[in-house]
Amino acid sequence: MLKRLTVFGLVLLLLLMGIPVPAGAASLEVQFQIGKSVYWVDGRVEPMDVAPYIDENHRTLVPVRYLAYALGVPKENVFWISENSLIYLYKDTVGVALVLNEPGIWKIEGDDAEVLGQLLSLAQRIQKVVEPIEKEGREPTSREIKELEALLREVCELMGVKPSFGSPEEVEETHRKWEEAFDAWLWEVWRHHSKVVIMDTVPVIKNGRTFLPARYVAEALGYKVDWDGNSQKVIISPQKGIYP
Repeated sequence: MLKRLTVFGLVLLLLLMGIPVPAGAASLEVQFQIGKSVYWVDGRVEPMDVAPYIDENHRTLVPVRYLAYALGVPKENVFWISENSLIYLYKDTVGVALVLNEPGIWKIEGDDAEVLGQLLSLAQRIQKVVEPIEKEGREPTSREIKELEALLREVCELMGVKPSFGSPEEVEETHRKWEEAFDAWLWEVWRHHSKVVIMDTVPVIKNGRTFLPARYVAEALGYKVDWDGNSQKVIISPQKGIYP
């Protein structure tokens, strides 16, 4: 599911082609109400620019960022990777991964949740450097070369790969080693440090915003979810005795 983090491959491919490339606080109770562009965190009202709704599968969908922030997920730990249509968010030692229009939700536990977050953060930082170079059809500046090299070295360090960018052959070998290390690591994560649940609905984009199923995401992060049919509110609170 996450195999194609292609931004890394893209940067290394540019090198091979001859282009010189160098907490949020937890809450005790959160409420979202259908059709209301506000939500409640321990009774405090917070604004949203879109409102939750009930989809055709009778599930409440909530905009991802507001759901994440309300549950104490730091802003920097919420990721959208357009290449894979991947949504990933993590808090403490738990990560949650979903793919747009797909029914699976992956819960990743342990240090691997943070490592994946670090890799995705590096991917986004690399993309920010690469995008203007591609858009303008130019060679990178010396500053961009140094920035890309530093970011790629961080990626290799996370995967335990010794990088070398001295020649196209060395770049190709670095790319091969990194891909092998990443594939092996990811396989171990899925096999031993993650759990998958098949949902009866899917994440979607609506009105320019990404919406996630509130119950599945909140439960994966250790919360319990209740539904008040009279007020049409989703009420999210920590599991008994657990305060994330």
